[in-house]
Amino acid sequence: MKTFALSSRLATLMFAASALTAVAQPTQVKVKAYEFSKFLEITKDDVNLRRQPSTTSGKLMEWSSDGGSYFTETYYYYTDYNPKRYRANNSTGAMVDKARVYKGWTYPVFDERNGWYQLQVNNRYDEAKPWVLGSFGKLYTLRKAAELVPVPNLSSFDEHGSSHSPSFVQTVARKNGKYKGLKFGADYRASDGMLIVSFPFHVADYGYTVLATVGLSVDYTGGSKPQLNVTKEYGMDDEEYEVVTFKIGKVPPVVATRLLQNWLLTCSDTDFEKVLRNISTNDDGYLNATVIYIDTEGVYHTMELYAEPVSSLPSKQYTFKLTAQ
Repeated sequence: MKTFALSSRLATLMFAASALTAVAQPTQVKVKAYEFSKFLEITKDDVNLRRQPSTTSGKLMEWSSDGGSYFTETYYYYTDYNPKRYRANNSTGAMVDKARVYKGWTYPVFDERNGWYQLQVNNRYDEAKPWVLGSFGKLYTLRKAAELVPVPNLSSFDEHGSSHSPSFVQTVARKNGKYKGLKFGADYRASDGMLIVSFPFHVADYGYTVLATVGLSVDYTGGSKPQLNVTKEYGMDDEEYEVVTFKIGKVPPVVATRLLQNWLLTCSDTDFEKVLRNISTNDDGYLNATVIYIDTEGVYHTMELYAEPVSSLPSKQYTFKLTAQ
């Protein structure tokens, strides 16, 4: 999946995912929803980003403190604005390269002027607001949906996050207990042994659907009924997080999907919460989500929606309840 601040396969409105602790009892999710109505798909290779809508304007550059490590610092600047501040250095490993957009990637449009488009490319250089010549891309317009967009099978999208005829995941709802009425879809991917559980929510003001997703490993060493296994692991900074795995017998993928979905429908609230706790949020509790939207030509698109602020795009906060109470 491609990533850039509203980016993705499509575009990525930022996140730094944080693990939820085992004591969390999720009752709601918060979404920082951004307003976007047009996108530009890049159709050429090695496209420059400019400070102004002109081929003579400075190019956006990327300076990195080294070749790539845990402590790498990255800064962005234009070649016609303070260019001598950032330089390559062989002794320290500092590197300078062009900031690029790539063929096939799609970016939200912030502004238009004389055949140029100002793009929201990456929150790391959010204030740069670079421009791209319109002949280097194809413009798409969001078709606002009045209700939830059907949950697609994400594996049916191409590498850039688009699909003219995606397959869809069956969406069901819990029928009893604390989470009665909560809708979700389950999609087992045999290629990597993962069950993707998606919880769809409708962003009414902007007309798109966000998916809170959880990826669960599937282990074929189990019996005829799915069994949930939760283990604790620790990250680089000793933060605790959970690894959730389903154990099930060796069955065809379509059967595995049905068995696992039925388990999610009928399991206890306590077990269901073990899945919900692994919905990805940032430190402030905002959702790391996948956006599903349809353009005016009927093409489905996806992008990653991250919770870190992107100041150049209008946004609204949504709170979606998970529980029936």
